[in-house]
Amino acid sequence: TVSASASRTMKGLFLICTLVSLVGFTNSLVDKGQLAELTETYQQMKEVLEKLMDERRLINDRLSELITTFINVIDPTTALVKKFAAEYFGDFLPVEVLMKKMKDIMVEAKSAIDKTNDDFGIKMVKLQQRMKKNEILINFLEEQQAEL
Repeated sequence: TVSASASRTMKGLFLICTLVSLVGFTNSLVDKGQLAELTETYQQMKEVLEKLMDERRLINDRLSELITTFINVIDPTTALVKKFAAEYFGDFLPVEVLMKKMKDIMVEAKSAIDKTNDDFGIKMVKLQQRMKKNEILINFLEEQQAEL
C-alpha cells in the first residue's frame, strides 16, 4: 500500500538524515587541528611515561641492590667488630645488639621501599592501560577523520 511505502521511505530518509547529522556532529567535535594536537599531546605523555618507568626501574634496581649488599655485609662486619671490640674493650660495647638493630632497620627500609615501588608499579600499569584506551580513541578519531 501507499502508506506502508511512504512509511519505509520516511524511515529511510530519517536514517540517512540521522547518519549525516552524526557525521557532521563528529566532524565538528574534532577537527584536524584538534586531532593533531591531541595526537601530539598523547605522544608526549607516552614518552614521559616510558622515561619515568625506565628511571623508576633503574633507581629501584640500584637501591634494592645497595640495601641487599649492605644487609649481606652486616653479619661479617658484626663478627669483625665484635672480635675487635672484645679484644680492646671487653664487653663494654654492645656491638652485636647495635649491629642487629642496624640490620633490622635496613630490612624494614627495604620492605618499605619494595612496597612503595610495588604500589607505584600498580599505578603505572593503570596509567598505561588508560594511555592504551586513549591511543585506541585517537586511532578511531583519525580513521573517522580520514573517512570524512
